[in-house]
Amino acid sequence: LVHFNTQPKLSRHQARWLETMQEYNYDLIYKPGTTNRVADPLSRRQYELQSITVVNLPAVELEKYKKGYLNDKYLKDLYQFFLERERLKDEKSLEIPKELLPKAKHFHLRDSLLYFCVHGLNFSRLVVPNVQDIRNEILHDNHDSPVAVHPGYDRTYELIHRNYYWLNMAKDIREYVLGS
Repeated sequence: LVHFNTQPKLSRHQARWLETMQEYNYDLIYKPGTTNRVADPLSRRQYELQSITVVNLPAVELEKYKKGYLNDKYLKDLYQFFLERERLKDEKSLEIPKELLPKAKHFHLRDSLLYFCVHGLNFSRLVVPNVQDIRNEILHDNHDSPVAVHPGYDRTYELIHRNYYWLNMAKDIREYVLGS
């Protein structure tokens, strides 16, 4: 963090934080972990974070995702299972059906949206159903928008992969970037 203000390249998230932090008068001072007794134990704990990504969708978009999950051949059964499990939260928890077990271990439901999480990693990504309008909007926002400045395949993939997940995402991104 000591060099945060002087980095030549910043990610979108870092740029946003830098903009917010510039409103304050502060100094970043390095303290080795051995001398910073307050922060050190906190940084060493193994937290089971559910998500770093927070997605707040407008009601119209939320409905698009819900309908998309229910019409997606790959996600439909999984989404219905998680909805039913959520509904029966106070009662006996539903056991995961054997046919869903391989998929279900990587997904969870939060605020009626599916999230994908690879075990061992401490973040999850919003699952995008197989709805071309939704995917095209995400692709456009991360490749064609004035802020994105047509970054090319690798950068576009990195930007989208941070927050979203869908089957064959890399192929879709490559086709979109090459077609632009």
